Amino acid sequence: MIPPEPETTGNGELSDPSPWLLAVLRMDVKDSEEAVVKDEAAFLGHMRLLRSEVANRSQYTSILGEDGGEGDSIRVAFKDVRDALECAILLRHRAQQPIVAADRTTFTLIPRIVLHWGQFTEGWKGRIEGRGQIVVTRLDHAVPPGEILMTDAFADIARHLGADRGYSFDYIGEVDLAKNSGKQPCYALCVATEDIASPRSQPSLDLLESAMQLFSNGDQASQANAVEALGAIGTEAASRELTMIALDPRIARRVRHSALVQLQEFGADVNIDNITKGFQKERSDVETQALLLLALGAAGREESFETLRNVAMSATNSCRLRESALLAMRGLRGSLIAEAVQVGLNSREVEVRIAACVAAAADNTSPEVQAKLHAIVGDGDSPLNLRSTACEALASQELTDTLRGMLSQFVLERSFPPTLRRYAIDGLARFNDPVAVRTMEDVARRPNDSLRADAIIALAAMHASRRHARRQTPTPESHVAQVIQLRTKPHPDRAADVADSQTGRPAG
Repeated sequence: MIPPEPETTGNGELSDPSPWLLAVLRMDVKDSEEAVVKDEAAFLGHMRLLRSEVANRSQYTSILGEDGGEGDSIRVAFKDVRDALECAILLRHRAQQPIVAADRTTFTLIPRIVLHWGQFTEGWKGRIEGRGQIVVTRLDHAVPPGEILMTDAFADIARHLGADRGYSFDYIGEVDLAKNSGKQPCYALCVATEDIASPRSQPSLDLLESAMQLFSNGDQASQANAVEALGAIGTEAASRELTMIALDPRIARRVRHSALVQLQEFGADVNIDNITKGFQKERSDVETQALLLLALGAAGREESFETLRNVAMSATNSCRLRESALLAMRGLRGSLIAEAVQVGLNSREVEVRIAACVAAAADNTSPEVQAKLHAIVGDGDSPLNLRSTACEALASQELTDTLRGMLSQFVLERSFPPTLRRYAIDGLARFNDPVAVRTMEDVARRPNDSLRADAIIALAAMHASRRHARRQTPTPESHVAQVIQLRTKPHPDRAADVADSQTGRPAG
């Protein structure tokens, strides 16, 4: 049961230094350094607002202590677990509200919150200390971004006191504590769909632990299946396990490659530092290097740009490496990668030029790159797959007078393959302006034009935009998506596959 309320001094501090059973909430912000770089003053101001929320003693009457945390963290103790639950939900919501930076752009924070019920004491200036604080500190790293985790002690006392009404406690298994200090059974906190006490969830299977047990069987089939399972789990912890597998030269080459393919789906959870170091150490296997570059680019963070740029722009690197570096850049700003894309578009290798087109399609890029894409589309001697990718990339750019003229030229040119003209129609159809309408009308009037129906459908959508929704112009099958699907997977290497199957080790 909850202990009697301790005596306090006039400023609300505990007068008795003996330990008490308390509920403690701790929040920190994932990747807060990015927010500080964006606008430090706006970030600190938002953190001050959040601290003022949790310091509201009129709303949370059971708050103890004066220390609200520092930097990107907030820490507060409650005598009442219901107050702690309500504060955690409110704090997560308020933390994720958009912050306006000095350049008028916005950014958001990604909070991680821990709730624990344990033995605490109050130290200097109201700081919450003691055995329970160690558990909180060693657990907060394991909280998924944007989530609230509670220890089993907190969940049990909340249920016992009926404080869980309106909330759902979902058991997620034992979570590793920092500094190899053991495991902690934990629950995820959600708001229940109905205002009823949450059922007593039964401990469920720890999916990550099960996947790693499967991996430890040692045979390649089990390891490959475990890698696929880790990809489906999709958590930051799963990303760490996949990274360790991918960077371990003792593991079979094809299993490592499978792990690198799975990592490409993990986005911001990819550890850029570890992947970069792995790429720098990997010297003998070009295909492994290529997949490491693709995993590096999957994070979509500009810290990876220097590595990708150096590979893409070096003529001494293999075609596969330069192609992979350009494909990996597709998550970065067009203005940032424009120079590397321009070099790739001028390459002699068709694969590298196609990869540069894919990178250009992902974001608006420079006029020089757009001019080069235009030249590639109009070059009848270039392979059709290169021209298709270039045309789709061009159609994805923000509309300018120059770009409008380029796309109109392609739409009206009957000698062009229909696929190229459809990409141009699709690009023009996004913009309901007089020039685009006139171009579509010219095609729609042609009695023998194979794309007459496409133009009519596009015009119908344009004319109906102010009345009601109409069927849009059929979007041609994306050649950019096809390139990404085919070229971000491991390329076959018969010699390495034979060695791999015989020894279970990477070839070379």
